[in-house]
Amino acid sequence: MRLRTILTLALTLGLLLPAVAAAAPTPSALAGPCAPGQTYDPACDVDHDGDVDVMDVQLSAGHWNQSGTWMSDNDHDHLGQTWVGSNNPLKIGGSFGAPDYAALVLANGSGSGLSVGAAAATGVYVGSAGGTGLLVSSAGADGVFVDTAGNTGVSINSAGTYGVNVVDSGSDGIHVCRAGSADTCGQFSTNNGVEIGSAEHHGVFVSDTGGSGVVVNDTNGNGLWVVEAVFDGLRVDDPGNDGVSICRAGNATQCFSSSTNNGVEIGSAQDHGVRVIQAGSAGLRVDTAGGTGVYLDQIGGSGMYVENATNDGLHVNQAGQSGVYVGSAINGINVNSASNWAATFGGNVNISGTCTGCLLAQMAINAGGETLEPGDAVAIDGIDASPFGGQDKLLRVRRATPGSALVGVVSGRAEPYTSPEDGANTLVPRNDEPAAPGEYLSVVIYGPVQVKAAGELEVGQRVTADDTGEVRAMRRVEVEGVTLDEGGPSLGMVLDIAKDGLVWVLVNPQ
Repeated sequence: MRLRTILTLALTLGLLLPAVAAAAPTPSALAGPCAPGQTYDPACDVDHDGDVDVMDVQLSAGHWNQSGTWMSDNDHDHLGQTWVGSNNPLKIGGSFGAPDYAALVLANGSGSGLSVGAAAATGVYVGSAGGTGLLVSSAGADGVFVDTAGNTGVSINSAGTYGVNVVDSGSDGIHVCRAGSADTCGQFSTNNGVEIGSAEHHGVFVSDTGGSGVVVNDTNGNGLWVVEAVFDGLRVDDPGNDGVSICRAGNATQCFSSSTNNGVEIGSAQDHGVRVIQAGSAGLRVDTAGGTGVYLDQIGGSGMYVENATNDGLHVNQAGQSGVYVGSAINGINVNSASNWAATFGGNVNISGTCTGCLLAQMAINAGGETLEPGDAVAIDGIDASPFGGQDKLLRVRRATPGSALVGVVSGRAEPYTSPEDGANTLVPRNDEPAAPGEYLSVVIYGPVQVKAAGELEVGQRVTADDTGEVRAMRRVEVEGVTLDEGGPSLGMVLDIAKDGLVWVLVNPQ
């Protein structure tokens, strides 16, 4: 009986022990990698949504042969991984508070904060932001670098404060190598606030913003640098405040600002407030401004410097007040050379000081049968209506002869010019060139000018025309002891002795 009991107990234990061992095996790691669509394994369901998909594989990267729960941990990285696909974008959503207040935080002490190698459309797109659309706090190199973008390099659709805010950058605040179908990528070693290498359309386009369109607070290089743009280098359609506001640039120590809403406001610049090296049309163009088109407050160098412009160096189409206002400058506006006009005024001109070196000239047509050269004295032959803008009349002139009605001295030929911007037709002078019969010319009607001289002349003598079109001294005759000047028209008064057949005359026809 006792033996039967022992055998029964042994059989019972033999049946129970395997079940206990199967219920509590020794923990083991996953034998192989997870794959989307495989037989459901809870060890691969990282996001705990009841399936195993690409998201689980991405989240579990770097955890093979580990055990434990993998939920939103920070004990791993994804360095060196490349995710490729057309239907699995990286999406970060939620409400992110302290300490970063951001869904994506990038920190790079030696390179770019964010680099977009290529984008078929927009390089960086911000649809809507309650605060700053794009904020780069600090970057050792470029704050934002867009190498190639099919359309806009950086697009901010809507932002509650700044569209783009770069606090501190080791080189360019924003650098766009090329955008659109631009072929070249211009890149410079200077540290610029914004550098646009090449853009098919606008270098920088701001459609509408509640504050300033572009704000550059402080930069050691250029506040805004556009190397090449097929259309506008910088375009601001409708800003709430300043279109472009630069607090200070270079090593300027102070930041000046105004409470007015300006198209461009330059607070302080170490060198040039605005510098245009070369422009295919207008170097700077302001179509309409409710206040001042361009206002420069205080500049250490030139208030505005245009080195080379094919058409207008500065073009202001319409301004409610001053088209260009310069509060204080060594040279308010300095034009060294212009192929057509250094300045064009469509209305009256008010000068409170002196006008140094000013000559009054009138456009005319050669109505005679001889070629007129610079320095020839001419006589009036009538007046014609002008078909050109800027002149409502044209003088008809011919070579002066003794007793003819002297009107002035030939400055040079003039030729029609059609503006590529608005299609306006004007006459522009081509000094030192002769004018054939029927051609247009510029005639000085008042001021000091060199005239062809016939014979010796003395300072102070009044001159008239001889039979060759040159000038001679008006004769004096003595009648019954009284000295009388020769009667007839006078061109003006001699200012210096004649040299090389030319004499300086203060033209003042009488």
